[in-house]
Amino acid sequence: MSDKSEELLELLSHSSLEVLSEKDNSFVIKASLKNWHLSESLLEGINNLPEASVSCRYK
Repeated sequence: MSDKSEELLELLSHSSLEVLSEKDNSFVIKASLKNWHLSESLLEGINNLPEASVSCRYK
């Protein structure tokens, strides 16, 4: 994911997602549960990008 696309950066900048950290082109993202359907759609959008993949962990 060395070349971050405009689309990826746009999805990551949405207010329902919070980038907690970035290391070696990997992001730790916190998704808002207040509007889970929107957060889920954003994560699916990121996962559909060729340069990205998403794995979820719930706390």
